[in-house]
Amino acid sequence: MNDETGRPEPAASPDAPASASSCCGVSACCTDAEQAVDPGATVQQAKTGAGCGCVEQGPLDGLPVVVIGAGPVGLAAAAHLAERDQEFLVLEAGGEVGAAVSEWGHVRLFSPWRYDTDAAARRLLEPTGWRLPDPEGLPTGAELVRDYLAPLARVPALAGRVRTGTRVVAVTRQGVDVTRTVGRAERPLLVRAVGPDGAVDDIAARAVIDASGTWGRSNPLGHSG
Repeated sequence: MNDETGRPEPAASPDAPASASSCCGVSACCTDAEQAVDPGATVQQAKTGAGCGCVEQGPLDGLPVVVIGAGPVGLAAAAHLAERDQEFLVLEAGGEVGAAVSEWGHVRLFSPWRYDTDAAARRLLEPTGWRLPDPEGLPTGAELVRDYLAPLARVPALAGRVRTGTRVVAVTRQGVDVTRTVGRAERPLLVRAVGPDGAVDDIAARAVIDASGTWGRSNPLGHSG
């Protein structure tokens, strides 16, 4: 190809970086100049099949996993997410972690401590000086909350990611209803929660783990089955 002077332009080096308008589309790839101005510049829209090394950003990237319930199962799930460096948020309807367990706090469990704690949770707790109570002892519900759930919610990996007094009232897909389902699986989940002051908060989530349990929503069997 000739330039305006009629002289042929030099051929592009095979090692030269792809331009912003080449393989990934306009403004998709960061050029060397952009990186120099903003070292944190990243690819926002890229096509992995283009062959230029750009990384595709999915619609769910960066969104948290929402865990509903801060009881033994919910906090164990949070511990596993923390170990995997996943973004997460725990929503608890009660005023404190283990609120449902506290309602039957006088009852002694039929399983010993060694079965009542999660391995990932113990790995987060032990650096804080926490020690597992008698592995063969049978804790009450109140002891389970006091000696395990409450300390677990305070470890650095979980602290600040547990919201108490926050009740989840609905879970759906963002921008989708019963009449529009195209691309449903690629859309974020939308968790609607009501805070302690009655304010409604819509939280976009990559996934939802329902660990709310059945306490408070009894369904007696009765003689008729």
